[in-house]
Amino acid sequence: MQAALRLIDSRRAIYAIVTFGLLLRVAALARIGGVTSLGIVGGKEIYYENPAYDEMALQLLHHQTFQPYWPPGVPYYLLFWHRIFGEGMLAARASILLVYVGFSFALYALTKEISNRRAGNIAVLVFALYPSYIRFAFDPSTEFPAAACLIAIAFLTMIATRRQDSRICCVPRSG
Repeated sequence: MQAALRLIDSRRAIYAIVTFGLLLRVAALARIGGVTSLGIVGGKEIYYENPAYDEMALQLLHHQTFQPYWPPGVPYYLLFWHRIFGEGMLAARASILLVYVGFSFALYALTKEISNRRAGNIAVLVFALYPSYIRFAFDPSTEFPAAACLIAIAFLTMIATRRQDSRICCVPRSG
């Protein structure tokens, strides 16, 4: 037990945890629609997956007009990756894995700031291993990027209000 606690309290543990979580997500992505023996890239839509954001990104890619029913932040994010890697669903799904990495490091930073390094590593480990978060980590939707942004905003706000010489933003301090 002591050895496990030493490992989870290590400075390098966060990198191992995020890498392991990313590998789990890549393996899950490969099972549902990676590159097949026929050369098909991207896979089919999953029955509960909403392809609207990817479709909007492709409309933007082809300079078509569309009526977004949500602010088109995710479609513009996906557009960037479609311009680099092409129009396949794999490009959209794989690009969302970067959001997982950002979310994990933001969650670690926030939890470490509130508590300590061990708590930060445990929080990221739970997130890395939770089955629903593995599956939805590559779903091109707004929930995961929004969660990553909220965690980052909470962390940066905490840093800005706690530090006297904060250059992150101007936050009025009371007292």
